[in-house]
Amino acid sequence: MYLFDQKLQSIISKSNVIPYLILFVPYYLMIKEIWIVGKDIRQVCALTNHPARLQALGCLKLDEKQMETAMTMYRNLCPNGERECDIVNPFISFPTTFNIVPGHSINTCDISDNLSSLLKAIMCFLSRPEYFSLKHVSLLGDDSDLESCKYDTELTRMVPNAEEWLNIALIRDPLERTVSTFLKHCRDAFTGSSENIAGRCHGCDDDLECFLKRQHLSDLLWVKKQGMPGILNKLLTPQNWQCEFRYFYDLFYLLRYDPRTPKPTILKLRDMWQENGVPKKYLNRVLSEIFPSRNHEFVDYDHYEFAEYRRLILNTTTLYENFMKQYFYDFILFRFPPPKQIPVY
Repeated sequence: MYLFDQKLQSIISKSNVIPYLILFVPYYLMIKEIWIVGKDIRQVCALTNHPARLQALGCLKLDEKQMETAMTMYRNLCPNGERECDIVNPFISFPTTFNIVPGHSINTCDISDNLSSLLKAIMCFLSRPEYFSLKHVSLLGDDSDLESCKYDTELTRMVPNAEEWLNIALIRDPLERTVSTFLKHCRDAFTGSSENIAGRCHGCDDDLECFLKRQHLSDLLWVKKQGMPGILNKLLTPQNWQCEFRYFYDLFYLLRYDPRTPKPTILKLRDMWQENGVPKKYLNRVLSEIFPSRNHEFVDYDHYEFAEYRRLILNTTTLYENFMKQYFYDFILFRFPPPKQIPVY
């Protein structure tokens, strides 16, 4: 890199190349910064949030339709260009847990609040069904029952030879995920819950606008390596930061999950696990425990309140822009239809 700098200075001193430098220098500085970060490719995605530039750097592999959608959304959210754009970058490294069934080469990524607790229990059961039967342990029982699996089925890095495993990640609509998390961990916590902890919602109590602004700022700081992974960051960071998607996105089966209608997702998981050799009798036990009734939901919030807070985000320009900048790349990468702002007349 030192020799390259000297060569560049030599060219400048010998000829009038100012017009060319205007075009070349920004790309030179970007290449030099990539080299300086220690050749750690995960930091490359923090250099820019512009879809076309991220594609050129190898951070994104968007098809033509995805890129067209991304560029249209980008221009709408950042009319003054990249310098004044605070869209959260994609594929930033963030702590992740994987739960595995070694005997059947099944690997599930733990994305918080995306059926994560139940998937952890199911992976534990499928890894040692005899233990559950002998001890009469329920999949929906106390978390202490899962400690027996902790060192056998939990990983903090992607499995070796990942292409030989069935890798699964459950993803949720970003708007549904954000509103439900706010209701569960902020709104309800400040209306009489014994779990009320001062400052747990970035010090915003049950103020949604304050909460979204500070969560957005928290993620921007994490991109710059200035943040800390607290409980809300774990729950609300972009889903594309999880699962080491930066490296293994193409190796995952991405299943959409909606807690209001969970059964189709569970049945799809059952079919995939059965194809990977899990005995049918174990899968039948899983279904019998988690679906005690035909119309079972996994919803822990009030439907009316959910609709009201959802409408508030879509009706308020500042809330809507903060939210869309926060989860811009979740909508693009996971192909969720971006919600349209609802004008107020």
